Amino acid sequence: MDDYIIEYISHEMGENQATLVCKTSEGNESIVRVDFWSPEIVRVRVFPYRRVVEEGSLMLEGEGPSDVTRPSVRDNRRYLLLKTESLSIRINKSPWKISFLDSDGSLILEENVEDLNVAGEFQVLPIGFSSEGGEVKRTWETFALSPTERVYGFGEKFTWFDKRGQRMTLWNVDAYSNTTERSYKNVPFFMSTRGYGIFVHTTRRVLVDVGCTSTSSCCLSVEGPYLDYFLIYGPSLKEILRRYTGLTGRSPVPPRWSFGIWMSSSFIENPFRTQGELIEFCRRMRAEGLPCDVIHVDPLWMRDGRWCDFVWDRDRFPDPEGMIREMGGMGFRLCLWEHPYVMVGSELMRTADGRGYLVKRPGGEAYTVQPWGEDLPPVGMVDFTNPEAYGWWKGLHKPLIEMGVATFKTDFGEAVPEDAVFHNGKTGAEMHNPYPLLYNRCVFEALRESGKDRPVVWARSAWAGSQRYPVHWSGDVECTFSGLAGALRGGDLSIAP
Repeated sequence: MDDYIIEYISHEMGENQATLVCKTSEGNESIVRVDFWSPEIVRVRVFPYRRVVEEGSLMLEGEGPSDVTRPSVRDNRRYLLLKTESLSIRINKSPWKISFLDSDGSLILEENVEDLNVAGEFQVLPIGFSSEGGEVKRTWETFALSPTERVYGFGEKFTWFDKRGQRMTLWNVDAYSNTTERSYKNVPFFMSTRGYGIFVHTTRRVLVDVGCTSTSSCCLSVEGPYLDYFLIYGPSLKEILRRYTGLTGRSPVPPRWSFGIWMSSSFIENPFRTQGELIEFCRRMRAEGLPCDVIHVDPLWMRDGRWCDFVWDRDRFPDPEGMIREMGGMGFRLCLWEHPYVMVGSELMRTADGRGYLVKRPGGEAYTVQPWGEDLPPVGMVDFTNPEAYGWWKGLHKPLIEMGVATFKTDFGEAVPEDAVFHNGKTGAEMHNPYPLLYNRCVFEALRESGKDRPVVWARSAWAGSQRYPVHWSGDVECTFSGLAGALRGGDLSIAP
């Protein structure tokens, strides 16, 4: 059943907060809570059926609401006006509508509550939710789009830079290409040329319709029991981005060497499957005068069937310590491949499963998946919400770092099923998207705690906040001009600086 807010009933003011009780089209009551985070940032949360939820956040890193943002209040028969020094929020009482205004009273953004066809039918529903058996399955917000407005963002999307006219799903997948909207790094944040940004504060699947169903509306739909978003006022795009990273964290400066040229092997066509081949490759690069600063080695540095246990295959690489020293003498740094999974049948799988370090099925047993298809063994997934598992995984990196390994390619991280169960009590529907955030943070911290002044990882998947753990690559793409164009489009606001 679809239900949507139609009118204001009452409100109550707190220090930096307004709690509004609203009536819905089905005669229910819901709560809209407005938090004044700063003079330029407002948080809006919609709780259907008056079920207020307070949860922690994996994404927010900055300070909470400031005392200086307490709004002034004007209440009359037609509307409620909440005003800070930079923003005003006008709540039209009946019919319900929120509008965001600048300090001069000019419109920045407003909800679209009457996107109708000529028969009076909704083309896009206004702010509301859908429920089954009394359980809310989906919540959404609908904003009005102006005719000349341009919209940028949503993370790593390989589609056109301006997202007007596009429909997208923000759900991390192994994209296998870079010419569609499927991507490894979805970020529920976008900016508009009208001077505002929207950060949908959720880890769940988000469906985005930017003027696709109706050119007049931008609809953001979350598969979850409530809606939570931040309105960020600039008015410049630069200021919007700065304030967004003030909420979710800023990227530390990577080490100088990481700005050089990286050379990666391919798992399929690998020019250095052994220590001898790798050293010969490095010597040839220097002999030919070809610039290169980092050499990356894909999974074959480990033993077959034991990915990822962080143990060298001594048949292929008999003296990794000596190899790393020789590479360093030629000016190369070494990056090693990994993923956050352990193969069934390996010693590491038995250890992790025995200690309860893996993501579980609803029945309690370890959840196994096959992210590479049926030809390779299934794997268990490390549960990074378990502090013991997190510390254990971090510790597996330290002998390699002490050996001289400069960084790690934190590959994969998009395979968590929706019905999985995590140590923190969350389901896969809630943890699928932020799983790489925890994964990359774990490896980043392993490098930092081992004495790296400016640690850097080489990550594939990400979610909001992942900019705190640089850097990221664009996934598996074809070596063509079309592939290059897709990679450039995918880099547009994919990870905030």
